[in-house]
Amino acid sequence: MYETFFGLQHLPFSSVPAPAQYMPFEAVSAARESIERAIDRGEGPALLVGPAGTGKTLLCQLVARRFEDEFTVAMLANSKLCTRRALLQNILFELNLPFRNMEEGELRLSLMDYLDPVSDGDRGLLLIVDEAHTFSTRLLEELRLITNLVRNGQPRVRLLLSGSGRLEELIADPQLESFQQRIAARCYLHALTRDEVIEYIQGQLAGAGATRRVFSEDAYQAVYEASDGIPRVVNQICDHTLLLASVGGVNDIQAAGIAEAWTDLQQLPAPWASDETQPAAEHFIEFGSLDDDNYGDLSESDGESLGVDLTEDEVETIASNDDVAADSIESNDFDAADFDWQTVETCLELIENGQEENCWTANATMNNAGDERGEFDSFSSLVSGPMTSLDDVEVLLHEALREQASRAPKHIECKKEEVTAEELDDSPESDDEMRHIIPLASDPFGGEFAKETVVYDPAETID
Repeated sequence: MYETFFGLQHLPFSSVPAPAQYMPFEAVSAARESIERAIDRGEGPALLVGPAGTGKTLLCQLVARRFEDEFTVAMLANSKLCTRRALLQNILFELNLPFRNMEEGELRLSLMDYLDPVSDGDRGLLLIVDEAHTFSTRLLEELRLITNLVRNGQPRVRLLLSGSGRLEELIADPQLESFQQRIAARCYLHALTRDEVIEYIQGQLAGAGATRRVFSEDAYQAVYEASDGIPRVVNQICDHTLLLASVGGVNDIQAAGIAEAWTDLQQLPAPWASDETQPAAEHFIEFGSLDDDNYGDLSESDGESLGVDLTEDEVETIASNDDVAADSIESNDFDAADFDWQTVETCLELIENGQEENCWTANATMNNAGDERGEFDSFSSLVSGPMTSLDDVEVLLHEALREQASRAPKHIECKKEEVTAEELDDSPESDDEMRHIIPLASDPFGGEFAKETVVYDPAETID
């Protein structure tokens, strides 16, 4: 349909395996050479493994054409066989021999009779099994038995098995150990590289008679990304792209044309990202309240809640130094983990109530300074000027407590005092002190037991 538009002699991209379109890439050529060597020398069965669409069937056809003049070729490619009888019937059908209304044993004898040499130039049978991964272990064992037939020191049946990766799993079955030992060649096919895809497309177009460029460089890249290098998918995409281009009157196919063909075939967006696609926005998760950076929204009432009297000038000073406080935090000069916030809060409440001398008692545990203290300087006397930030309050308080801790004794003597029951029973004299009295549980086995009285002793002799 599009051959005339692009000046081609025939369809360049076939939907079925065509030996005339064979491209001798490195992996395919190496596999072909190994298989042909194993068949020609009678070394043993050959194994061809590869993903779907990589050219296994095409390679089987090439091997069949290579040996069609030397062997009788039977290729099993169109049937999913379930029994040994069905397998033998298919082989006889390919050999144009009777196969109907015959039992399994009769089919096997008929095949053996055919394999007996009739002349010196008869080399026997080349049996090619495509889609061999659908076979069961019983059928693979039957194929091994067929290849055991030997005449004049030469095997009468040469075997080539082709299939997906599951074929190797079947061969690895312990029941097929004897068959696995006979395999002479293991060959693998894989997807094409980017350069091989470009060479393949150009080779197919040149073989069809193309005299000018049809695909642009970005179109080649798009074909490779869409097909993942699978030759069957390359054929499908390129054929459909040429069809749409001829309908639209496009002579030079770009990447957009490949994307259109892919979308039309799969009814899905193209699997590669276009150049105009913008990267997705990065997402970040931040912890803390939304106003963590706002240090200046303070008022005099905030100072009262902290136990500090703030004048209007001090509030303005704190608000004007927000950036300084933020910079100190970002530079790790201030670490909230270094502060005992519970102690600071308690001390601020004591200062508010005019009991700053009790700050030492609240902080004694943190400083491990004991229960004795020296004279505590008034906290308010330490504040000699206007505060620059609330952090200054914390710093000044800790400096005062640290200084007081240096005056305290470093060793603590603990005296054990006995508490009488009368002291425990005393009720609290005021509401400032609460005592919880928990009575001790009595020991049920602490007292003496009553003497046991024997009522009747069966061991005692009855007079």
